[in-house]
Amino acid sequence: MSEMESTPDVPGSWDEVFKHPRFKSLNERAKTAEQALASMQAAQDDAEKRRLAEEQKWQALAEKYATDLTALQTQAEGERLARLRLEIGQKVGLPVELANLLTGTDESGLLAHAQTLLPLVKPSTPGVPPAPTRTPVAEPFTVDQLSDPKFVRENADKIWAAGGQPG
Repeated sequence: MSEMESTPDVPGSWDEVFKHPRFKSLNERAKTAEQALASMQAAQDDAEKRRLAEEQKWQALAEKYATDLTALQTQAEGERLARLRLEIGQKVGLPVELANLLTGTDESGLLAHAQTLLPLVKPSTPGVPPAPTRTPVAEPFTVDQLSDPKFVRENADKIWAAGGQPG
């Protein structure tokens, strides 16, 4: 047999090579492998997309919690300043209405503002009305004098005038 002669398993030309059963088997296996690879890549891409979507959900959730935290911190700071205003106003002696109007971001700033407002406010004790102004007695009488009927008759006009009652 010469080298050019064909054996039954080996095809003689390129056209016959593609028709050979072994080539068909290899070609089918390659197509199946390519399809399996494509489906695996598609599944991997889908899994990656789902993972990224979940990460974005977590990221969005984390951003929401960060926003909520900032809002709560701002609210807590506002409440701390309101409490500090009232404490400093009470310590200095300002009325509550003015203590709520104090400006400043820390204790020293609020205290300085309270000290500037204090001279403008009349001193008052909360809940206690101011004492009535009394006219001083021109002639003070002693208890002994007022218990003596003769003295009271002789000085009735002066006693009534000093007491502010009609005579």
